[in-house]
Amino acid sequence: MPTTGRRYDEIPILGAMPSKPTVSRGHGSMLATTPVATAVYVLTGLIVLAYTIGIAIVGPSMYSDQGTGFLVLEAMKRGGPFNKMAVPDPADISRDLDFFVAWWSPGQYLVPAAFEALGFNLGQAITITVALCSALGLVGLHFLYRGWDFPPLSIAVTLLVLASTRLFSHQFTYYIGGEIILFALTPWFLLLLFRMRDFSLAKTACVFVAVAVLTVAKLSGLVLAVACVIALEIVDMRSDRPGKVRRLVATCVMFAVFGIAFKLLWLSRGETPTTHALAVFSPERLLTHAIPSFVAGFTSILSIGDFATATLMHPKYGVMPTNIPFYLTVAIPVAILAYFVGRQISRSHPDYFNFAATLTVVFSLIMVTVFVRGGEVSLEDRHFRQIGLVLAIGVVHAVLGWRRPFMLAAGGLALVLCAYSATTYVVKLQRHIANAKSSLGFRHMVLSPQALDFIEKKLNTSANGTSLIVVPSAEVGLEFSNRRIVEIPARFRSHDDLRTRYSYRGRVDSLGVLVQTEDVENGKAALVLEAFKDYPLNGWTVTPLGNVTYYSQGR
Repeated sequence: MPTTGRRYDEIPILGAMPSKPTVSRGHGSMLATTPVATAVYVLTGLIVLAYTIGIAIVGPSMYSDQGTGFLVLEAMKRGGPFNKMAVPDPADISRDLDFFVAWWSPGQYLVPAAFEALGFNLGQAITITVALCSALGLVGLHFLYRGWDFPPLSIAVTLLVLASTRLFSHQFTYYIGGEIILFALTPWFLLLLFRMRDFSLAKTACVFVAVAVLTVAKLSGLVLAVACVIALEIVDMRSDRPGKVRRLVATCVMFAVFGIAFKLLWLSRGETPTTHALAVFSPERLLTHAIPSFVAGFTSILSIGDFATATLMHPKYGVMPTNIPFYLTVAIPVAILAYFVGRQISRSHPDYFNFAATLTVVFSLIMVTVFVRGGEVSLEDRHFRQIGLVLAIGVVHAVLGWRRPFMLAAGGLALVLCAYSATTYVVKLQRHIANAKSSLGFRHMVLSPQALDFIEKKLNTSANGTSLIVVPSAEVGLEFSNRRIVEIPARFRSHDDLRTRYSYRGRVDSLGVLVQTEDVENGKAALVLEAFKDYPLNGWTVTPLGNVTYYSQGR
């Protein structure tokens, strides 16, 4: 696997395998580093294998976003239209409306659905999806880094670092949907893009299809694709490559056609995080989000921002309501790192440097635009992870060439964060074991075994008429194969949001409301019940179920 590369004349950013080992740009000969690099590759593979075995035994969990996707999949299995699910009409909850789920891309449920079709249950399908996507992404990164002519040791260490971060281990405990699929596709998209960079008619069509695949995987994949193409065009416009105007016209036409199709087939059918009705133009975000948008690409390499968010913004022990101060604080150290790494890499790998630097700037500017337009996108490392994948090889290669004290200091920081990642993985598995395991093979985040047993014996039965169940998180709805459901995620809504965003009229044969017990104590449960305007507050029957409380009323 470890090799160096020679340049293709027509693809200066990419390389090809040589006929024999040669001297690399840094850290000795390729032959000399092969045994060490091979050992590091094996260690990376063992980490992926260990994560896979752990979650295969315990069972993965998921967030509400992914739960919604699988509810859509269940609706489609019952003969419903593509990417739609039935939701109760707020004006009359006895009736249903077909709701097109435009907020999330369908890739998050389509890939596991392929494995379900082979006979695996949902939990197993998720585990296979995560394991294969993780391996596919790492293999793709190997070829991408090798194409940029980095030596095997730098590539191997980079992959080990990426596989040891919290962002990587987290996906083996909580299914994060399109993000893991995008991780798998990103390096292969870049490899394809570099091969198709002259944008002939046929190659433009190939890139068009690749952009569509990224978008189906995750909507932010479109942002990544646009940033990559723009960055490549900027790099090529500054080079002596012929056909600059033709390539520019081809890419503009391609994105114009794609934009029209995307508008008609997707944006016109529902709200997305960047086009929702509550989006408010917020120019003040230039002050709070511009610098962090450039910083997050670097912090995502080691999941430093993710670590800071988990500690500083902890629901119980956190000391900050936002992670923006953290990103602003580390901006100067990151700028210093970028300067020294950039100065070193620009000399040893100029083609890589030009593309990586341009991509970082372009992607960050796009994200700043999204934030300023009021997009409901959080400032987190995970939204800049794909940029971190590109930057990681340059940073690691540069660090391996530093003087020993500085290299050891950087290595020590990496070891601490990697140890944190492994520790949180074990803690999450232990938490999963304490939670209820669905018959579908996944672990619930909000249901105890007692609550799940009550649902299976008392609620998951065929209901006559218009009965409705309210769930605190969408994945809970997967337990109700015979019931109409609606999600009210009280835990993630403020008291004001619950008062203003949820209002339902009408009555049904039986209305059941599941809320987390902590929301009973903080007053949010009462607001959920008040959302059903035609039901008296003193008419509810209360059934405590440990960490969940069940309220019910008849017609």
